[in-house]
Amino acid sequence: MAMESASHAFSEALGKYHPRLERLLFGVAMVGLLVVAHLQIQKSRDFEGGCGGMGLSAEAGGGGGGEETLLDCAAVTSGMGSELLGVSNVIWGFAFYVVVAALTAGMLWGGVALRRWLRRARLALIGGGAAYSLYLTVLQVGYLEGLCLPCLGSAVAVGGLCGCEGAMLLGEGEGITSGKTWNRQASVFARGVAIALLLSGANMAFSWEALFEPEDAMTGETREGKAEARCRLEDKTPIADQGKELVNRGDITLGSEGAGVTVIEYFDPNCPHCRSFHEVMMGIVRGYREEVQFVFKPYPLGKESLPEIGALYAAHRRGEFKDMLEAQYERQKETGGISIEDVQAISDTIGLDATSVLRAVSTKGYRMRAIKNASRGQNVGVDRVPTVLINGHFAGTRRGRCLAAFIEAAKRGELQPGKTYRSK
Repeated sequence: MAMESASHAFSEALGKYHPRLERLLFGVAMVGLLVVAHLQIQKSRDFEGGCGGMGLSAEAGGGGGGEETLLDCAAVTSGMGSELLGVSNVIWGFAFYVVVAALTAGMLWGGVALRRWLRRARLALIGGGAAYSLYLTVLQVGYLEGLCLPCLGSAVAVGGLCGCEGAMLLGEGEGITSGKTWNRQASVFARGVAIALLLSGANMAFSWEALFEPEDAMTGETREGKAEARCRLEDKTPIADQGKELVNRGDITLGSEGAGVTVIEYFDPNCPHCRSFHEVMMGIVRGYREEVQFVFKPYPLGKESLPEIGALYAAHRRGEFKDMLEAQYERQKETGGISIEDVQAISDTIGLDATSVLRAVSTKGYRMRAIKNASRGQNVGVDRVPTVLINGHFAGTRRGRCLAAFIEAAKRGELQPGKTYRSK
């Protein structure tokens, strides 16, 4: 009896209309839509101006520079949890806010029965969106250890939608009592859409060149008409002998061994930040392969990475390091490393003898080498992955144009700790 009474009360609450709260909910949906549109535009620009696109994280991480200890939109939007069913979360977010806004506007055109149906659909949608937003927030904080401000802004917007729905369920509805109420609601909704379109258009116009210019084949960034980038080396003591004292026999190397420039990357095959940075690094390798020695040092963040690292060393001995690493990145999991079965499947796919690779994985030699690399790296100042050193200097950015600028400066013998370089 109590359940029937509660069900009846819930049904009655769904049939009521709350003009002010509906306007507020519609406005929050428009704000969420703007946040997602802005995120997509900044993502297309590789977060050149930071997470917010206004240079906010030039020294704080947002996909391109500086300390990179907290804000890292590039890693969050391209790492684990960045897609659902193979579709980007940005696209899902855009569709979510559009449907919420459409359901809200649709309530103006129907009676109580239609309103109840639309409210149920909207409640289910917002509830699902809230659960997924909570999951993504926990993933950022607990696993990725990097934050994306627009992503968190979207999560706040979803929380606002939940608050509006809760207030409607608990409050007394006013109903659409006259044509005046209908006209006012429709006018507010139309103005909200117009403002959202105007602001999105202005945002896109601001980023027009970045969105449509051809890309640089080496760095993956546009060349024509882009402003200079401020590229900073970290203010850390450089490694002696231009970093060559970190290079050991048996290291994974590409490029020219006799080159005057040595670039070292510390990485973990289970690190989502390393995965998002990989294409940038490979672009630099393609551009400077004949002039630079590239050294890749696995830096295990946990014991689950050790078997994969053993497979990387084994693959490097047979000239298949790049294919093995990229396949491991593709199979990254949200927690833990890939399985031995995955390593075997990758070996078969890239043409390696899986038995010999698995034999190498089971030996202690490669594992001890990785552990020693990590220990030595920590002693000289490596405190995160990916970390890139150019001739022993710590790069304070993961942007391709900046890494290229550092290499050019190293070729001239002009690298200095803490110095800022400009690159077009």
